[in-house]
Amino acid sequence: MEESIERLVLSDGTEIPIEHGAILQEIVTTVENFSALENLADKLQADGALSTVKFASGDTTSGAYEDMRLVDPLFSVERKDGVITVEFGLRESSDLEKRIKSLEETQAIQDRAIAGLGEAISEAEKEGDK
Repeated sequence: MEESIERLVLSDGTEIPIEHGAILQEIVTTVENFSALENLADKLQADGALSTVKFASGDTTSGAYEDMRLVDPLFSVERKDGVITVEFGLRESSDLEKRIKSLEETQAIQDRAIAGLGEAISEAEKEGDK
């Protein structure tokens, strides 16, 4: 029987092959070179990439998590015999981080509404000047 490849699935569907037995705080993968490491870092740090995260093996999901963040330090990297092993960890966003995110989203909505109102007033004033 062929063993299923374990993987971490990000919000956008990106799948990262990981070593068997990974836990949130200790996720291990390998990359071919440092360019691939940079690509991995970019994927993990992309906006919304960690809003949902799943551990999967074959067609089975063994864990699903929401509102995750990378643990500092971001990566532990070891190069041995031409193989680059990368370890990183995830944690759930704190209540404060969730509240800040919510406030930022609300502020962005208000900013767009205010800008739209400003444009409408400017147009109305132009029409009134005619």
